[in-house]
Amino acid sequence: MADKNAFIEKFGPIAVKSVAGTPLFASVALAQAALETGWAYSKPYNNMFGMKAPQGYKGSVYSATTHEVINGKKEVFKGTGKKYANREAALKDGANRHTIFKAYDTLQDSWDDRVRLLINNKRYAAALRAKTPEEQIAAIKAGGYATSTDYDKKLVSIINTNGLKRFDQQSVGEKKN
Repeated sequence: MADKNAFIEKFGPIAVKSVAGTPLFASVALAQAALETGWAYSKPYNNMFGMKAPQGYKGSVYSATTHEVINGKKEVFKGTGKKYANREAALKDGANRHTIFKAYDTLQDSWDDRVRLLINNKRYAAALRAKTPEEQIAAIKAGGYATSTDYDKKLVSIINTNGLKRFDQQSVGEKKN
């Protein structure tokens, strides 16, 4: 089992720094990283947030087994377990589109990409107006970040159980609204 306290101590300051100057909550970022990695220090190819490689993405990718909830039913998609130069190469090798994730050079690249996604994608505009971590989580889920029906409940539980709102207080003076 992963050491939750060590994870929080390591990534709490990174979460604060990653959302500085934005209306995003550090507690939400930290909870997402914990959930998406299972409290591990990294995921394959530094992908801390389960970021998929969308159509048109030109960077490196990897294909990993994953599950998605589609039409209310949990489905498992088997990945190839390989890294590729780009999304097209993965698809050409037989990877299912649901299994293609972004590969990052560093952990920081993953944290930065999460912020860019939420700030720049209009699907998450409501998340930027949220007044609480709970509102932000609901907006992120509504924007389609994850297909799990209880994604929002899991994140709120992680925040509350582990006292992660303390990281929001550290970054509150740095937020732009």
